[in-house]
Amino acid sequence: MKKPAEENHSLDSYPEWQHDLIREAAHILEDDEDRYAALPSKFDIDEYQMMEKFALSVDDRISSRILSAIKGKGAFRRFKDTVARFGIEEDWYKFRDKKYKELAIDWCESNDIEYIDDL
Repeated sequence: MKKPAEENHSLDSYPEWQHDLIREAAHILEDDEDRYAALPSKFDIDEYQMMEKFALSVDDRISSRILSAIKGKGAFRRFKDTVARFGIEEDWYKFRDKKYKELAIDWCESNDIEYIDDL
């Protein structure tokens, strides 16, 4: 489905407060596409691989349970349940946050974008 900024139709069908935003988005799509880099999509971020790497980073007994839990349909729910059962949710969230930070830094560097690492 095309978005308002991608179509050449009247802004009258949109609330007044959206007009400037739609114009700005259209400008980005038309004139400034070289100035903007698309952010990674959810398809570019492999959360399953993150879960797998986390499983491999913990105690072997827990690791094998997590690896078993993430096989097949419902892997994300079983992963969360297993991590909760072993009381390592905080470890998971720290691990996941670190991986997202690494992805963000890699994305910035690959797009020649300066970033501030203030954490």
